[in-house]
This record gives sequence, structure tokens and C-alpha cells, in this order.
Amino acid sequence: MVECLLAEEYQTRQRDFKLALTRDEEWNPQSKVKEPVVKLHVWCLNPGVTFSEVSTKCRSVILTSGTLTPMESLARSLPPISERNTAPAMSLTNASCSSPPAAGAQKINNSRCTLSSSFQNKGQAYFIGLGESVVILSRVIPDGVLVFFNSYPTMQTLIREWKANGIWSRIEKIKQPYVEPRGSDKKSTEEFEKGIATYRSICEGKIPRRNGITGAIYFAVHRGKVAEGIDFADRQARAVLLCGIPFPHFKDQQIKFKKKWNDKMASKKEKVPTAWPLV
Repeated sequence: MVECLLAEEYQTRQRDFKLALTRDEEWNPQSKVKEPVVKLHVWCLNPGVTFSEVSTKCRSVILTSGTLTPMESLARSLPPISERNTAPAMSLTNASCSSPPAAGAQKINNSRCTLSSSFQNKGQAYFIGLGESVVILSRVIPDGVLVFFNSYPTMQTLIREWKANGIWSRIEKIKQPYVEPRGSDKKSTEEFEKGIATYRSICEGKIPRRNGITGAIYFAVHRGKVAEGIDFADRQARAVLLCGIPFPHFKDQQIKFKKKWNDKMASKKEKVPTAWPLV
């Protein structure tokens, strides 16, 4: 599709694409180590390129996703559905099922440390403070709890530290812990599926709980297997703890290209604002 598009509309669309050669490291599930990988990419920086075909054939379009913000930037990047419409006529955001919304940030540990998941703040005080917070919350939250980290190395480091200082054993006395396995090989997939099934059963009370156990807790990674495409309803997720915000890395080459494209289009007054995802 990219080859055809570049061939037919090269003169008008070449500014919307970037060709990049990247060198990175990827996890090899067989060797259990990271190995160097070189890839050739063709990146489309303008969502309107692929949306233009849809807009010419449909009278109305409904976009649904959890990652559409900032809405103004998205709306201005897309071509109109018809000559009379220049942007989506309506946008709806998901409302919390609780009132008031039960989401926020709160200091709940006694270690006097800032629970910031930035790289500079990751030390013993942070490890202990976050672990104590998980213990405190596990005591008062029934059934299932999901905990997400920014990366597998971060999650593995924290769990290793908690096992060394005794926090992990305290968690085990309250919740049955499960950890998202890394890799997509057959063994990892089977381990993951078995763990999810057991986690659900414990949360739902279908499996007898040991004395003192109030449910299960699942440690996983943003954009990993647990975070994408799996529904945890009711007793399976009474609380979700996000240890850090999964922003794209600002030094990522694709992110750099996209931000430069936004700035360039905005400077040409082509109705593409420079807004970027913020919290």
C-alpha cells in the first residue's frame, strides 16, 4: 500500500513520509538476551493520508480509541468528510463510572520520598516507598489489583528489591502475586495464559484462598500483554496502580520527525497545531 501511495501521489505526499534506518536492540526469547537489530522504516507522519480514502467514501465516521488526544490536533490533521464539514461535529470522552471519579495521586507511604517514577528518582527510597504503598493498598482493596510499570527492566528491578527487603513476602500474605512474563515464544505464552486464568479465578473466588489472602495482584507493563486488549471487569480489577506514565520517549526518532512535521505544517498555516499529548 505504501509503495502504491508513494508512486501515485509522490509529488503531493512526499512531505508526509520519512524514510529512516534505525539501529536498536530487541529481546530474543530463545537466547534470553537483547540482540542488535537494524531496520528500514517508511513512516507516515500525516494521519490524513490514509484517512482521505475513507473520507471520500463515507458520509460519517466514528473514531473510538483511548489514545486520540489531543483532539484538536487530530481533528485538524484529518481531511473533511464532505465539503461542508471541516472537522468532527462532536466528540465524547469516557466518563468515570464512579462519582466523583476515583482516580488521582495521593501520598500514602511513610518513607518521606517522592513517588516519582522518573529515572533520576529511582533509588532505594523510591523502591521501598512504592513497595510500602502497594502493601498498604493491598490491605484495603478487595479482590483483584493491577499494577503497571513503564518497562520490564523497571518491573524486574523493583520485584528483585522487594524480595530482598521483605516487601514481596508481605504482599504474598495479602494477595496472590502474578508477574507478566516477557517474550512471545510458546513457553511464555502458555505461562501468561495460565497465569491470567488463575488470577481471574482467585479474584472471582472460584479458587479457595489461603488464610489471610484477600485476592490477587498482577504486575505488568504499559503496552504489554496485560495492558492491551484484555478486559478485567468488576472483581478482577478493583484498583489499577500506574507506576509512571507511559509517554513515548522524546528522543525516539519517529517522535522527533512527527513533532518537526507538526511544527512545519503549523508554520505554513495548514491548520495543524503543535499540541502534544500531556497529562
